[in-house]
Amino acid sequence: KRLGEQHASSFHFDEAFRLSRIAGDKRLEAFLLINLGATDQSEDKRDALNYLGDALELCRTADHPVCEASVLLNLAVNHEFLGHHPKALHYYEQVLRLTGKLGDHGHEVFALIHTGELFFYQSNYQKAIDYYTQALSTSGASGNHWGEAYALYSLGRVHELVGDPEKALQY
Repeated sequence: KRLGEQHASSFHFDEAFRLSRIAGDKRLEAFLLINLGATDQSEDKRDALNYLGDALELCRTADHPVCEASVLLNLAVNHEFLGHHPKALHYYEQVLRLTGKLGDHGHEVFALIHTGELFFYQSNYQKAIDYYTQALSTSGASGNHWGEAYALYSLGRVHELVGDPEKALQY
């Protein structure tokens, strides 16, 4: 049954992709590629990175910066998963530049938190704190409760790790 479900899913994706090409809807093509990339369960994420690279080109061609930010975030997350931290950081920085211009606080907070995570796992705790603090400020100002909660948790965790339990309790 699982193979049959995959076949049906693949058929529907192919049909949606064909129709988006006929309609000339670059944003829909990019959206489909983003979702297809998200289904890549392989260890090397090769297909995901290829689909996302194509999606990024489509978003840029369509001059759709929100789409571009979404693709860049997906690229960053995949590279982070693969342990390619400098490349992930490069994509997160692009997201932060783009979302700053757009006022897109949802993607911005996500990128700030994940950038903080990169620094946290590299034991660069001060940089992690800086990014978590920015995420806290941005999410609080924009009403992003998930981002605010996660930033608070992350700040508490890093302060506890560096031996400042009283500061950790403030968060």
